[in-house]
Amino acid sequence: MEFPNTARGLKKIFAGEIIGLISVALLLMASILMVPKAGEKEVNDDAVAVLIFFVSFIVGSFISTIVNGIGLFNLRKDDKYFKRAFMFFVISLSINAFGFFVVPVFFIFVRFFISIIPTEMIEHARSITSDLITVLVSAADAIIKIMVMQGIMSIFKKLGDRESSKHGKKSIYALAILTFVHVLINFIVPFLGGKTNSIEALLLSLPSLALIIAEYVIYLSYIKRMITVLEPSEINKLESRLSE
Repeated sequence: MEFPNTARGLKKIFAGEIIGLISVALLLMASILMVPKAGEKEVNDDAVAVLIFFVSFIVGSFISTIVNGIGLFNLRKDDKYFKRAFMFFVISLSINAFGFFVVPVFFIFVRFFISIIPTEMIEHARSITSDLITVLVSAADAIIKIMVMQGIMSIFKKLGDRESSKHGKKSIYALAILTFVHVLINFIVPFLGGKTNSIEALLLSLPSLALIIAEYVIYLSYIKRMITVLEPSEINKLESRLSE
């Protein structure tokens, strides 16, 4: 029993998630550099480094999204959970596109053509909307990971590897808890004065990024477990064990 689409798709997702992990690590480094300089306006060497890290994070995240999308597109053929993961990927992209293109244009229109509304109120509404979109995207991305892991569990069951399937349940629970905490932190941060002006918000964002890195480790380790099993030599060993 072979799953070529699963093997091909998971290898792409693994590569995409590694790029994503590196990107988040760069963002964490940028956040650490920003903490001592919070509130300062002058440009210095640290500010330049933060800019480089932040741009690298954006580029890396974009590449990671593309590679992940290709991987999920391949996966969708082998299991219903993989198909659902791809559907949520499309939803996540749509929310991101809405937040990136539609929301800014809408608030620019409101600011310039509906002068009766105070600028402060418009900015507050824009900030809340952006934060809500961030939470929705984080939730969608977590569901994608859980769906992929459930699909992997399903493949493990088909291969007769129940131990790895049970391990997937524990990994999903751990991933869900970490995701809930980091999304909760991201929801709280805006109420502390903004990500760029508040030292408390910056300090709180550090554990959030650390939790995201932990999520990557759990997700990548389970994907790697499946990729290792789907190597031809491992498949033959499993089939021989089942035929005994």
